[in-house]
Amino acid sequence: MIVATDATPLRYLVEIDEVEVLPRIFKTVVTTPVILEELCHPETPSKVRKWAEMALPKWLVLQSPTRTASFSRVLDAGERDALSLAIEIKPSRVLIDEKDGWKEAARLGLWPLRTLPILWFAAELRLLDLDAALRRIEKTTYRVNRSLLDRYKEREAT
Repeated sequence: MIVATDATPLRYLVEIDEVEVLPRIFKTVVTTPVILEELCHPETPSKVRKWAEMALPKWLVLQSPTRTASFSRVLDAGERDALSLAIEIKPSRVLIDEKDGWKEAARLGLWPLRTLPILWFAAELRLLDLDAALRRIEKTTYRVNRSLLDRYKEREAT
C-alpha cells in the first residue's frame, strides 16, 4: 500500500517517536521535496529537523508532482504539493491534518487520514501504546479538539 503525506503527520509522528509505524501500516510513504523543506524549517523542533536532514528511511520516497493542480481552498505550499502528487500517483490514502487540506483531499476523493486515526490504527495492530502516544502528542503543539482527544483516550480505556 502506498500513501502520500503532507508535513504535519510526519512531523508529529517523528516528534513523539512513532514515525516507524508508517511503513508497518502502509509500506511506502511518498512525500515531496517541498514538504521535506518544511520539516527542515528553523522553527520546526530540532528533533524533527535532524530526522529530516538525515538519510531518509527507505520507506519514505521523495517525488515532486509534475504539475501543481488548482484547488478550491487556500492551501499552503506543502498541502498543494502533497495533493498535487496524490492526484498523479493515486495512493491508497493521503496523510494530512490541516482542516482545509483534509477537506480538499476528501472533495477530490483522495481518502485523507489524520494523525490521530493513524495512532489508533497502529495501536489496534499492537504497534504502539495508544495512551502513551496520546500523552506524548499532548505535550507538542499538535492542535486537536480536546473532546476528540478524550474520545480516543476513552477508546483505549475500553
